[in-house]
Amino acid sequence: MKLLFSLLMLGFTSFSYGQTTIQGSVKDSNDSEPVTFATIALYQNGILKTGAETDIEGYFRITSIDSGIYDIEIISTGYEASKIVNCQIKEGVITNLSVNLEQGMRCFEPYTFVYCYPLIYQDDTTQGHVFNRDEIRHSPSRN
Repeated sequence: MKLLFSLLMLGFTSFSYGQTTIQGSVKDSNDSEPVTFATIALYQNGILKTGAETDIEGYFRITSIDSGIYDIEIISTGYEASKIVNCQIKEGVITNLSVNLEQGMRCFEPYTFVYCYPLIYQDDTTQGHVFNRDEIRHSPSRN
């Protein structure tokens, strides 16, 4: 019985391994008001994988997605579509996006932005380097 339970637990943990979350907000670029019920679509290699809608405060959250490179398209009525290309989603790291939409309508392609992977993560506390007192003493400081 314990062996069966162990195998089931191993199956559940391997099923959820490698999945992560994208969250963020969509705002009007003119007055920074939230854009409600905007559609966020995640594409991988041109194939729609999943999506979400913003809530009443302009926030969205997409969970249980596999790590990889995605294109993210944001569409809302009365706003020009926006697209973020080559967004790198890493395993175990929550990706935060903040998108500003321009009012108006274009009938052609959406605005395209290239995703820049952040240099510093505010939720990453595992940098792995410990400074000794000499390094601290010789580091630049504000006086």
